[in-house]
Amino acid sequence: MSEENKIQEEQPEILKKKLEELLSREIKSKTPLPDNERGIFASSLLELFNNLSIDYAFKAGELVEWKTDLKNKVRPRINEPAIVVKILDEPVFDEKQDSGSPYFREPLDMIIGILEDNGLMLFHVDKRRFKPYQSE
Repeated sequence: MSEENKIQEEQPEILKKKLEELLSREIKSKTPLPDNERGIFASSLLELFNNLSIDYAFKAGELVEWKTDLKNKVRPRINEPAIVVKILDEPVFDEKQDSGSPYFREPLDMIIGILEDNGLMLFHVDKRRFKPYQSE
């Protein structure tokens, strides 16, 4: 079977999965949080906020990785090191995002590089979501 045929066969399954995810998210957004989960959510929110609030003074050339549970982009992957290319004096903001998006007014104040098949790929990110890379 050719690669093209394989992709065509997989597309309906991928679409079905995406639709199920969207529907599940829609239902979840309209369902009240059960009383027995409120405390768990509150403590998780405080923990994530405290983690986001830890400020590191990154420098160009330093290796970084996502802080636990603060990854909000496709790349770098969890546990994938990235290199700080530049810390911006003034953050940039994605002007295409509206207030209903979690990316609205997110301060993109650090440029990182990751290793890709064709070399170094650069991304603008929110440095609060990163920590120094810890090798094993």
